[in-house]
Amino acid sequence: MASPSVSPPRPWLAGRLQLPGDKSLGHRLILLAALKTGSLVLRGLPASHDLQASLRLVQALGVRVDAQPGRIELHSPGWRGLRAPDSPIDCANSGTTARLGLGLLAGLGLPAVLDGDPSLRARPMERVCLPLRSMGARITGGPGLPLRLEGGALHAIHYTLPVASAQLKSAILLAGLFAQGETRVTELHPSRDHTERLLDLESVSTDAPGRCLCVTRANLDTLCARLPEEIEVPGDPSSACFMVAAALGLPDSLLEIRGLLLNPGRAAALDWLRERGARMMSQIQEERLGEPVGDLIVSYTPRLKDARIGGALVPQLIDEIPALSALAMLRAEELFVEDAAELRVKESDRIAEIARVCQAFGARVEQWPAGFHLVPPPRPRAATLECGPDHRNAMMAQLIALGADGPCELRGRDVAAVSFPAFEFVLGSLLRRHPAPWQTPAP
Repeated sequence: MASPSVSPPRPWLAGRLQLPGDKSLGHRLILLAALKTGSLVLRGLPASHDLQASLRLVQALGVRVDAQPGRIELHSPGWRGLRAPDSPIDCANSGTTARLGLGLLAGLGLPAVLDGDPSLRARPMERVCLPLRSMGARITGGPGLPLRLEGGALHAIHYTLPVASAQLKSAILLAGLFAQGETRVTELHPSRDHTERLLDLESVSTDAPGRCLCVTRANLDTLCARLPEEIEVPGDPSSACFMVAAALGLPDSLLEIRGLLLNPGRAAALDWLRERGARMMSQIQEERLGEPVGDLIVSYTPRLKDARIGGALVPQLIDEIPALSALAMLRAEELFVEDAAELRVKESDRIAEIARVCQAFGARVEQWPAGFHLVPPPRPRAATLECGPDHRNAMMAQLIALGADGPCELRGRDVAAVSFPAFEFVLGSLLRRHPAPWQTPAP
């Protein structure tokens, strides 16, 4: 693979863009479309490897899928007409497909086998299987994939999440759509709330701490009636965070991002940057399926306050930590991350991979089981490194290379297609003083 490079001076970013649709919403809409009789058109979603895994799952259940660039049409016989898959469902590298798929399949009572690539097989699934088994689901295998579901009727449970996990919460809520009785899920710390917004769930008051969500079969009927025939999926804030990091890390940058998902639970990274003094302005323009959508303007900010991430903030911006690490490298500012043991069991050991990539560019990184301390050099040094296997860390490496003091060779950067296939193109279209440190023919 050709691996381009260019010498300084540093580029900057300028322009207006609309990012591909949010993947978290995309996964959920694909799975929920399988429950509604008839067609649903999703516009704006990227052709990411992760979303392809969710499309394979619903296809295996009997949903017809017509996927074209920027447009996916799903036609379902409705949840009563779905069938058991003929062969194991390949979730590839998508933990969202696997975990939400477990909840959906358990609720439907369909026998199935879920499998994935070696990376996904190594990721924990027992935390999802435990509550589903307590609802009556028969699941064998574990602690990771492959897992076999053998059908069976479900009953409601009252469950308190042991960790802040939107995937775990969503799996139980999806299963609860089909269970006898009222399923209650209590979360002590907030996590992404897309599933409950799509299901139009409201929290209920209890004497216990935390937020309690209730779901019954009535919510399934409400969902099927509520889903429109066509949805323009708003832009992905996790993808936007990489562009924001580049703009805040490269002097003279100014970006406007339109049609962006501005869900408060997904704005933690932006809020954290604002608290540090970043020049950003967002404005909600409309609401789609209970989700706020609007525009964001960000400009380079000369001074930011000290960077520390920990506590309840971590689960709200855990996917953005690679982008925020790139920002620290571009600005030569230290970054402390604590209480983030979950990073160890992402698509890779993300703490170790962040350390490896940043060290290749000259940083000092101290690791511990649940976090790290990043001490960047005055300017990232020219580096030759393998970007994979983690898609977010591959994008992080490309951002850091923008500020490097010499040519960089970044191999395997095409792994970014797992979540953001157009990453290089979008970033390159915004760069001024071309070329970027990796630009040559596409890998």
